[in-house]
Amino acid sequence: MSKKKQNVDVSLDEKKNAKGNLVQTLKVGTDVIGEITTTDDGIIADYRHKKTVNVKSVDEGIEMLISEYHLHH
Repeated sequence: MSKKKQNVDVSLDEKKNAKGNLVQTLKVGTDVIGEITTTDDGIIADYRHKKTVNVKSVDEGIEMLISEYHLHH
């Protein structure tokens, strides 16, 4: 038997940190799974403060965070 498909609520909240950099927080439901920070040097994706990766775009950062979430959840 196949499983019933479940809808997942994914949200991206934006704010500026103390240094003036844009920080986007990615949430799945109510769980915070990571942050994407845009700096002068580039874009950094941070998965729950365990894994930090330099990415080329915000979209690539979102994909990386979601894949890490599904891998470890």
